[in-house]
Amino acid sequence: MKKLYSIIFIVFFSSVAHAQWDSIYTGTNSSVTNIFFTSDMLGYAAGASNLVVKTINGGSTWANVAPVASVNYSDIYFLNADTGFLSVSTMTGDPYYFKTSDGGANWTDISAACGIFSQGANDLEFINSTIGFAVGGLGAGTYIGKTINGGNTYLSTANPSLDPLLCITFINSSVGFLADNGGKIFKTVNMGLSWNLSYSGSPVIDFTQIYFVTDSIGFATTGSGVALKTVDQGANWSIQSIGNYLTSVVFVNSNTGYISSLGGSNQNYLYKTTDGGTTWNIDGTISGYLRKYALFKTPDNTIFLAADSGVIYRDTSFVTGISNNTSQNFSVNVFPNPSPDGRFAVNSSQFNIKRADVYNVMGETVYSAIQPFNHTTIDISNQPQGIYFLQVKTENGIANKKIIINK
Repeated sequence: MKKLYSIIFIVFFSSVAHAQWDSIYTGTNSSVTNIFFTSDMLGYAAGASNLVVKTINGGSTWANVAPVASVNYSDIYFLNADTGFLSVSTMTGDPYYFKTSDGGANWTDISAACGIFSQGANDLEFINSTIGFAVGGLGAGTYIGKTINGGNTYLSTANPSLDPLLCITFINSSVGFLADNGGKIFKTVNMGLSWNLSYSGSPVIDFTQIYFVTDSIGFATTGSGVALKTVDQGANWSIQSIGNYLTSVVFVNSNTGYISSLGGSNQNYLYKTTDGGTTWNIDGTISGYLRKYALFKTPDNTIFLAADSGVIYRDTSFVTGISNNTSQNFSVNVFPNPSPDGRFAVNSSQFNIKRADVYNVMGETVYSAIQPFNHTTIDISNQPQGIYFLQVKTENGIANKKIIINK
């Protein structure tokens, strides 16, 4: 089993809202640039100097799953728990596109099948398990590649821009948005068969992310320090001046969202809105470089923020029924551990347990219980012997335990 890194400590950003986050060390000093979760528990992160790590317990611990390479990754995208892709944006090209079919245990360089983007891909987006897009371009180059076979091969498709393409997103199977570094946003309503101009104007350059909160309300962050907002699915965009280089945006609900920004002098800012993006205020300062897609939200509203020096920040304060306290604030007892038959007694003397989940080393859920209790018996006797991960959620936070079946 690969080594799991689990150094966790609490950091308090110097902030207006006094936001509390976990700071999790991934086991490497390289910069983390992209985060992608396929479920509440299973996630991946990629970055500089061949950083690729995996978590199966909601980000509490991370294991190295990097391919044999020496590159800086520009994007990571997973179709499901097993199938995922790594792209590299580089002037020299190969290798720049990896695929895994076993949750990162093995990676294959399939760049030869994707020769239309010889400089790599800036962004990947899939509509479903078979249809997806890769966009990119450096310098004077630009391209859109479309796959209809789950990312194994790409063919050139309609491209509305002469500038390098930086980011792409779809809000449903037909409607999507595309942005370049020339200050333009394009919209498709036919799954990328054609694109029409949605926005063009000064002083916007270097789009970093397009993010839709609903089918109508969306935001776009830019390197110009301004964010764009639409409330009519891209028919009109309003400009909001926020900070310096804005790198990513995420919303936990219709009112509350975050934008990460490069503030200069290695002092970067996290902005927060509580009124749907009408106003933004500094919520914290973060040391280190915050890149495109630094922010990511899991299905249960856990927020992750990628940063330098192998650090990922995590905020669980928006998870329903769970405060942002971490596991050291309460105790959960598991007995026996190891278990000779796969049955474990779990109890918390301090708080009612709201949910318990058990995952195998591949990140697959093998047991779930959703009801209030302060003690229960977890029965995974149908599973083979080995290491498993128990996550317990209470009203006071989240606890993670490694449990072992030793038949």
